[in-house]
Formats: sequence, structure tokens, C-alpha cells
Amino acid sequence: MVNHGYKCNGTYGITKDITNKAYDPRNANLICVNGQLMLVDLIEHLESVKSFELIQSNTDGLIIKILKSDFDAVDDICYEWEQRCNMELEFDYIEEIWEKDVNNYVFRQFDGKVERKGSYVKELYSLDNDLPIVNKAVVDCILKNIPVETTIKSCDEFVMFQKVSKLTRKFTHVVYKRWIYGENLGEEKHFTNKCYRIFASTDKVDGPVYKAKGDRLYKFPNTSEHSFIENGDIQNVPIPEKLDRQWYINLAKERLKQYGVSV
Repeated sequence: MVNHGYKCNGTYGITKDITNKAYDPRNANLICVNGQLMLVDLIEHLESVKSFELIQSNTDGLIIKILKSDFDAVDDICYEWEQRCNMELEFDYIEEIWEKDVNNYVFRQFDGKVERKGSYVKELYSLDNDLPIVNKAVVDCILKNIPVETTIKSCDEFVMFQKVSKLTRKFTHVVYKRWIYGENLGEEKHFTNKCYRIFASTDKVDGPVYKAKGDRLYKFPNTSEHSFIENGDIQNVPIPEKLDRQWYINLAKERLKQYGVSV
């Protein structure tokens, strides 16, 4: 497989930033549309290669599959396109790829380098650490063939299981329900904090966590019907016995299916 990406002006991004002096949405759209049209032109020329198979086409590159024996033909077509369009192509040589869509994929190059794109598989950091155990389980299953059960059941870091949910300005408060008196009766706790760490729970007393807009409630996405909130310091804190590891396992398997991985 070969990945083709063309280089556009580095200032393209700020032309869509309304707070920047370089803000120019018309020309930003022209760059995007013309780039797409040029790539369509490249695809049409590559279709003359017998083994050509288009894996994905995005706004800034292509991923294609060809026989090794057809590489020179592809290289010639790409060179002609570069000269005619006054653009420069870069090549990555992909051994394996798993993709959900054009913005969510994992691929491994022949030199061993791995590229991960998309919220389900990207590398996470302290300021962007949302459901890290699920990301790790998905990537380890894809690249290392490690069962998601192994990854999730062996993890002893509480922070790895956090779902970070934020209360935006569109909503007034958070409602947390606990089913104490029965299936539909219980207590409600209301919060106005902006950020929450939500964890899946095996305790059926623990209910959903909602964001509220007036009288209307909306369950936070990617959270369990039985959850608990822990907004304190969880570094070096033992994992509570009620943490529902099976919920995370099921979510990881559901995401893997979207990448075409059988589990």
C-alpha cells in the first residue's frame, strides 16, 4: 500500500480561524475544494494501473493498494501529476491498515512505524485522557493481538478508566441519579462543576449521569446506565471493587468491530 499526501501552505489552518488576522474563509475553501479536485484527477489517472485499489481518499491524500510490480507505473503517474499540478507528493509504505473511516484508522508501515488517527485509537495525554483503557485495549488488540479482556482486567490504574465529560454552556447543570427506592424512584444530586470523571459501576443503585437543559435530561455519551463520579485526586488510589470492567470490555469490542476486527 502507498499513502500519498500533498503539501499545502502551512498557513492554511489559520485562514479558518476567525480570531486570526489571516482569516480568509473563501480562500480556505478554495484550497480545500481545489485540493480535492486535484486528488480526484490523480485517482482517475491511477485507475489505469491494473492492480490499483483505492482504500481511502481524504482532502490531503490517498491510501491505495497495488502490486509491488506496479509501483514504477504508479510512480510515473504521480510524477506527471506533480509536474502538471505543481504539487509535491510524499510516500509512506503501509504493511497493514485497519480503518473505521477516513478520519479514524491505524496503520503500520513496513519499517514498523505506527500511525494512529481518530478519537478511538489516538495517543492520549494528561489533558486529553478520555477512556484511556479502551483506547489501549483497542490498539493492543489490533497491533499486538492481545485480547481486550487481558488489557482491561490486568490494569490497576484507576485513572485509566475515567470518562471525562464536560458541562458546556448549552446546559445548566448535571443530574446524578441513584436508584435507592426502586426502579424509577430514588435520589438526585445536582452539580454545576464544568468537568466530571465518570466511571462505570456494577452497583445497580448507581444510576446514569445526565446533563440538564431546563427540565430535559441528556445522558452523557459513552457512559454506563450505572455510573459513579469521582472528581477528587485519583493518583495512586486503589480501584473500587464496584468498577464495572465488563462495561469497558464491551465498549472496546464494539469499537473493534467498527475497524473490521473480529473479537
